[in-house]
Amino acid sequence: MSHATHFVVAAPHVDRELLRLLVWVPLTLLDAGLMRATSHMWTTLIVERSEVEVLVMVELTIAWTWLVQQHLGLFSQRFEPKSPFAARMSYTPSDKSARARAYAAISRTLAPHMQLIEFIMQRFDAVKHLPYGNFSVVNAIMRILQVTFDNQDRITTNALARGPLFVLVHLGFKLLKMGFESSPILEAKLRDGLYRLAFRWFALPPCWSFSGSKATLAREIQILIDTRHTVKGDTPVLCTTPLPAAKWSAAGSGSALASRGSSSSLAGSASSSGNSASTQPLTPLSPSKLLHHNHHHHHPHLRHLNPLSRHRRHAGRTSGTPAPTENSSATSATSLPEDEPDLILNMPREQLKQRALRNRALLLLLLENEICRMATWANPTDQKIGYFPDVSRFARNAEMTEQGWQNLVVDVWVANPRLAVQLTKRFSHPAITRELTSLICKFPGELVQEPEALTLLMDQLRPSAGGGVSSPRNGVLDAAVAATAPNGLFNNLAAPLTFRELKFLLYWAPVPPITSTAYLASSYSHHPLALQYSMRALECFSVDITFFYIPQLVQALRNDVAGYAERAILSSAQISQHFAHQIIWNMKANMYKDEDSQSPDSLKPALDRIIDTIVGGLSGEDRLYYQKEFGFFNEVTGISGKLKPFIKKSKAEKKRKIDEEMRQIKVETGVYLPSNPEGTVVDIDYDSGRPLQSHAKAPFMATFVISKPQESGDEVQELLKRSERTVTPSGHGDTEQSSEISGESSDNIANALPPIVESASLSDDLPAAVDEDASSIDGPGSTALSPHGQDIDMHHLSSKLAGAKLQLQRTLSSALSDAPDLIGISAHEQIRSGRPSRDSARSHNISRTAAAEGTQSSSTPRKRGNSNARTSPQAAQGNQVISRLSAIFKVGDDCRQDVLALQLIAVFKNIFTSCGLDLYLFPYRVVATAPGCGVIDVIPNSISRDQMGREKVNSLSDYFATKYRGVDSIQYQQARSNFVQSLAAYSVLSYLLQFKDRHNGNIMLDDQGHIVHIDFGFILDIAPGGITFESAPFKLTTEYIEVMGGSADAQPFKLFCELCIKAYLASRPYADQIIQVVALMLDSGLPCFKGESTLAKLRSRFQLDKTERDAAQFMADRISDSYENKRTVMYDQFQKATNGIPY
Repeated sequence: MSHATHFVVAAPHVDRELLRLLVWVPLTLLDAGLMRATSHMWTTLIVERSEVEVLVMVELTIAWTWLVQQHLGLFSQRFEPKSPFAARMSYTPSDKSARARAYAAISRTLAPHMQLIEFIMQRFDAVKHLPYGNFSVVNAIMRILQVTFDNQDRITTNALARGPLFVLVHLGFKLLKMGFESSPILEAKLRDGLYRLAFRWFALPPCWSFSGSKATLAREIQILIDTRHTVKGDTPVLCTTPLPAAKWSAAGSGSALASRGSSSSLAGSASSSGNSASTQPLTPLSPSKLLHHNHHHHHPHLRHLNPLSRHRRHAGRTSGTPAPTENSSATSATSLPEDEPDLILNMPREQLKQRALRNRALLLLLLENEICRMATWANPTDQKIGYFPDVSRFARNAEMTEQGWQNLVVDVWVANPRLAVQLTKRFSHPAITRELTSLICKFPGELVQEPEALTLLMDQLRPSAGGGVSSPRNGVLDAAVAATAPNGLFNNLAAPLTFRELKFLLYWAPVPPITSTAYLASSYSHHPLALQYSMRALECFSVDITFFYIPQLVQALRNDVAGYAERAILSSAQISQHFAHQIIWNMKANMYKDEDSQSPDSLKPALDRIIDTIVGGLSGEDRLYYQKEFGFFNEVTGISGKLKPFIKKSKAEKKRKIDEEMRQIKVETGVYLPSNPEGTVVDIDYDSGRPLQSHAKAPFMATFVISKPQESGDEVQELLKRSERTVTPSGHGDTEQSSEISGESSDNIANALPPIVESASLSDDLPAAVDEDASSIDGPGSTALSPHGQDIDMHHLSSKLAGAKLQLQRTLSSALSDAPDLIGISAHEQIRSGRPSRDSARSHNISRTAAAEGTQSSSTPRKRGNSNARTSPQAAQGNQVISRLSAIFKVGDDCRQDVLALQLIAVFKNIFTSCGLDLYLFPYRVVATAPGCGVIDVIPNSISRDQMGREKVNSLSDYFATKYRGVDSIQYQQARSNFVQSLAAYSVLSYLLQFKDRHNGNIMLDDQGHIVHIDFGFILDIAPGGITFESAPFKLTTEYIEVMGGSADAQPFKLFCELCIKAYLASRPYADQIIQVVALMLDSGLPCFKGESTLAKLRSRFQLDKTERDAAQFMADRISDSYENKRTVMYDQFQKATNGIPY
């Protein structure tokens, strides 16, 4: 590439084919390193040969359209995020290497596109100050922006796309500053496209950055600040008369707050388009005219919103806002003379400018919120970091009256209803939720593709919301589900929902399985349409995903009046035998209230009936597999009953009895342990039997040889699997690409590129300035000369670019034939209707395929495949890993509370993974198989802190230094990093879920330095002895601090604090779903529940009414409270005195 660049610079005539190669090769390969070097080469080429700048920009415009069509770079659909609750949960330890690979894969896709955008920005900065500018460059940039606007739905929604997206927005607003006095239509379309592009990002759920690099985060924050600066300076020049802005906004000053009269609404000023520096207060916009000024009847999705104006007029009068009069605004549409329509895009100039001012104020508000959020994430402990931009001026909360917030919601709804839904995630004022609920209930069809909006609509179906009374049977669960929403917000709607609103439930996008299960289990299920929706939503997800929520599905049967929960269980059991086995074990564990099976649960008749139905429906191989699996497991667990006569005998006698019984067990092909359904048992270590200490029971441990697939199947693995599937440049669907270049002959490769022809379409696309420069550019027939005057072997040069040409031969001709006109022709029409390319049909297929890849579910149920389906339950396919797995078989202990705790740990692990956090959790699996019986996986390669103390390990810091070869070794640094990452994760969970009884016997340390918590007999509202002796938020003792540097100022401890705060911030957006997991278990009889107060306390620990910065400070205070807490030390002393557990 470098040699080719120097050749083009030195040659007396420009070789257009070689120039085109210099542009297309890096864009085809999309490699970050190559793109970085190429940007410098392009700049050098343009500086040395200014006549090629237009050709380079034209090629970039064509290539940008090609990138859109092929779903590459910023337009890739391979890394679309999804809710952690819509992804598969796994009981496996956190895989930090998988997260690193996922980040690398996403970066490899987006980084080249970011560098391309930065190059385009540099070219604009280079020409914008020229006396007459460079019309061709500016026009090419506008065409790139237009193609982006028309295809903004194809832009990836991954968190790492934040930077490239807002650089484009920044570029667009800089372009607006050049002035469009002669073309108000172009100005209006460009501004409208920029706002739509920016609002699309804010219409997505707020997301944290997937990167942990502070430098990367600082760069993203600076991009947002720069974008805000350009947006704030944007003043429409459509007219010079000062116009009113939205009542809630500060149109001219961003977040500047001003009090106007007795109101604390935001006020501001707008600068005139001339050289006047004076400003004047803006008059409030009447709510009754809000939609009229936004000209909603010209928006294709808002034409039916006319009734909203009556709703807002009524709301304005009842709230004390005076009704508009004929002369209340000089900008009313009726005030325009009929003989002077003065329309731009079918909208009066004044209204168009008002909409631009409102959009500007709204975007400033959202940008400031995003800046504060990202600054908190990048610097959670609020330290002074030199290279971080100053964001203190954005840290103020927007102070508005309740009426101001309501007007804001209506403004946002008109701009983008999806954006209105996300306002509740960014601002916690109750007026937002109330106004949004009213709008959703009046116009539900606007948001049928937004699952998150359904919660506000479904809440109206609660009997209490409609004026009724909850039935005693499900009143507790109704209150539990209601706990996920602010209290008292939804009782103000006068009329209950009718079929007009509820019919949209038939088409609404599915909510995650845990939410639909909560709907089935509550009084929502009394409404037939809500019932149908909940059932359809469950069926939209594969059994692999619903498998995780088996305990909640069983508890949903308590309120299953219409039998839909039972139907969901039976249909899933027909798809997956593993699901059928696990649901049977869980049902057996819930049949009795006590461990001795003396007090039957009210669910027992229903559970017996469902089990009989599942087993009775098995036949052939399915029934044989069921009999083999349950026969094998019963033989293993039966050993505990045969050990009872040996309870008071020595351990040696117990072990001999265990080994004797285990040798009688025959391993059938395909059987598995209930705690490990992903693997099959291939052998048993018959000498591994080990009796465990118990006064009246006979638990024991045994080791099995397991064969299981390599992939763990969690969200990161799914992400990596999607990243391996790429869309070929030729458009042939979703295929696996090899990195090797096929061995074509050099002659074929040399002729791969289509020749440059003087096509009418291309020459017509170029402005007049290009024709003037073209006189010095020769066609393909010219002789290429080297700087030394010798002929260049183009065949040899082409052979060096074999790989790139091989791809270019399939795509370049199509891209050139589809080159968008640089003036006057819509790229939307060219790509989709005007001039379809030869690959257009395939491109649309690729778009649909990629969208299906990136979206976990759709509103239409699909076949729910399962890797554990009954087609071949015994066959081991793909790469298998043979490992040893130890399991504890308990009898007489209720394991269901451990099941819930470890289920929640797995949920948090998925949440942390989705944010790219370097945290470690190990949700080992526990399965309750019968009353008082269960199987518990043993954490491999680990030792309890209690056992370490018995082996005379008195200092954890000394243990690390000894085991990991000294404090200066790489092994020690890695082990300490593992310790910090795991301790931070478990500390946050210990506070949120209230893990108690955290003595050293319940804390493990593995051979990599990770801390792992076990034994969750005391969580939520239950504590040892019924008293809250462990009052600290979590355990943070002196020996933990010593491992992390010995003081609060040590760098490892600061990292611990940052990770704790980030883990807390990452968890808060999913508080509702976490509460639903717990709420569905309220009636299970577990001792950790104390009624509705348990859910209220759990919700309060998330501090959902606080901003991100306040929440970060709240968690920092919890760390301070736990730091060497005396109550923690006293509890360890108590455990040593009573149970002999060292500390």
